[in-house]
Amino acid sequence: VDAGGRGEGWTGEQFDHIVKRYQEYAQFAQDHGFKMGAENHWGTEGIWSNLKKLYDAVDHPAFGLSIHLGGWKGTAEEKVAWDREAAPFALHTHIAWNITQGEDLEARLAPFWRAGYPGYYSVEHHSGENEYRNVGIQLERVREALQKLGATK
Repeated sequence: VDAGGRGEGWTGEQFDHIVKRYQEYAQFAQDHGFKMGAENHWGTEGIWSNLKKLYDAVDHPAFGLSIHLGGWKGTAEEKVAWDREAAPFALHTHIAWNITQGEDLEARLAPFWRAGYPGYYSVEHHSGENEYRNVGIQLERVREALQKLGATK
């Protein structure tokens, strides 16, 4: 669930409102047997320090983070670092085409693997062209990277 906001940070009033709502949502999730979280790639929560501050403030066992690998607003180096820092708090991941095709995917997934990430490694593709084929390619690349990580355990 996106937290909202468009700037580099939330006002105090905005932050308090967002935290309160996420605490309510997290309690509902816990009461109904699931977990929920905030996603990192829209608006203000696309900056790691903001999302970490939100995670810490909500402070609920049914609250975590939905990480769009590489979806942060920062530089390429910041995006890699922020994925690594967010891994221990992740409840969900989704991996874009560019991450599965142009980078060392094993290295990008390793922080999640080492953190004991409990969820599925999902892929995201929305070009409108050859999507079934491309998702299959993405899934195979993710499987290969996870198999390599499992072999190095």
